[in-house]
Amino acid sequence: MVGENFNKPIRKMKAKANKDKMLRAQKSKTKQTGDIIHGKAFNRSKLKKKWTLTNPAKNPSQRPLPSPRRMKMLWKSTN
Repeated sequence: MVGENFNKPIRKMKAKANKDKMLRAQKSKTKQTGDIIHGKAFNRSKLKKKWTLTNPAKNPSQRPLPSPRRMKMLWKSTN
């Protein structure tokens, strides 16, 4: 049927879209923390803490070594 979605209130549709967006965001975040969440509610603050620990940009001890080209550039800039 063409007008199938018109029966639903727009607010409900928007809420669903937001929920989908949230779930998508959670999935991408959890992929990097190594957690798999099966559609369950979880503690966001815990995830945030973990995220800062596993995020190399925020945690210098986990930052990988720069590429050889970049190393060369960095080395040149220091000497």
